Amino acid sequence: MLPTKYFDELTPYIFNRKFLKVFKNLDPLKQKLQHETACKKQITIRLTKNMGVKKKSVKNSRVKPSYKNLIVSLIDLMYYLRYLDPDTQKYRKEFTTKTNESVTFRPLSPKDDRKVLEFYNGLSGDTIYFRFFSHKKTVNLRLVRKYTRIDYEKQLVIVAEREDEIIGIGHLMLADEQSAEMAVIIADRWQHKGVGTQMLHFLVDIARDKGIHHLYGTVLRNNVRILKTIEKLGFKTRKRFDRGDLEVEAYI
Repeated sequence: MLPTKYFDELTPYIFNRKFLKVFKNLDPLKQKLQHETACKKQITIRLTKNMGVKKKSVKNSRVKPSYKNLIVSLIDLMYYLRYLDPDTQKYRKEFTTKTNESVTFRPLSPKDDRKVLEFYNGLSGDTIYFRFFSHKKTVNLRLVRKYTRIDYEKQLVIVAEREDEIIGIGHLMLADEQSAEMAVIIADRWQHKGVGTQMLHFLVDIARDKGIHHLYGTVLRNNVRILKTIEKLGFKTRKRFDRGDLEVEAYI
C-alpha cells in the first residue's frame, strides 16, 4: 500500500492531464517503473562438481516495488516539468563578459545537483562568508537536492553558466505579492568580470516582470564591492546596529 505521507505532495499533480500526457511519453521513467515491478526470471545456478554444489533453481518471485523510489522519481519529474514550463524558460539571457567570454543566464534545473555542488566546493572562504555570513560548511548532494527543487513561482534561482559549468547563482525569493528578497554569489575566478552586475540587473528585470515593486537583501558592511554595485542600481542601505551587516532595499 502506498504510504499516506506521500499523498499531499503528489495529489496536485497525479490528476493533472498535462502531467499524465507528458508522463506517458517518458519512456526511460516508464522502463524504470516497469523494472521495479517485474517478475524475477527463473535462475539456474550450475557449478562444477569439484566445488560440491548441486544444480539449484530459484522459483519466480515478484519484486516488491520501492514506493519511496517511485515517489521520488515522480516528484523529481514534477519539478522538471516546472523547469520546462515556458513561463520558467522565458527567463534566459546571453551576455558577453568584460573579457569577451559568453555566459548564459538560465533557471536552475533539478538536474543541476552535481554542478551546484561543484560550484559551492570551488568557492573560497571569503566568498562563502560574504554571501552566507558564516564560514564554509560541508555540503553534500542531499542538501543540494533541497536547494535545486523549487516551485519557480515563490522562489526562482538563476544560474550563470559557462561551457556547462555554473559560475554564479542568483536567488529571488518572494515574501508576498509585492516584495522579494534577492541574493547573488559569483565564483571567485569570475568576479570583477561583470557577471555579478549583470545578474543583479537580470534579477531586477525578472522581479518587474513578476509584478514585484520592493526588493531587499542583506550585505556585510565590509563588502564594499557589492555595496557600490547595488547603490548604482538604486538600492538604499540601512544599518543594523545589533549586527555586522546592512539591509539594502529598492523600490522598482
